[in-house]
Amino acid sequence: MCREDLVDYLKQYTVLDRTIDRKLEAIEELQEAASRITARYEPKAKGGSIYKAGNALAAKIDLEESLLDDISRLIDLYHELHRLFDQVNDGRLRLLLLYRYIDGYTFEQIAEKLGLTWKRTFDLHKKALEEVWTIWTARNGC
Repeated sequence: MCREDLVDYLKQYTVLDRTIDRKLEAIEELQEAASRITARYEPKAKGGSIYKAGNALAAKIDLEESLLDDISRLIDLYHELHRLFDQVNDGRLRLLLLYRYIDGYTFEQIAEKLGLTWKRTFDLHKKALEEVWTIWTARNGC
């Protein structure tokens, strides 16, 4: 992993968290769609509502399985990032990293939480990434 890839690696958690949120919404939409479709008996199969309900439920089940995989990966990432950030000595830098890469806060939100200017927050973020890079390379031999 090169330095440019580090931020992408760190952003995986918030991206996956948002993906999970979207899948939860889609599952709810599929459930609603399946429950709106009423089954009725028709002598000839014409692709009627019973098939549409089945398709919606099958899609929901597939999405739920995918969601479980994503949740498992999210938990793994959460622990990976915490182990990495816990090695950062400066508590303020560690908190900044948690706000940015676990909570998904913007620099403006982090600045407000830490009582700093946006510029100072950005500078501290750069410093935090340097420290994380040092820890990462020492641990992984890059």
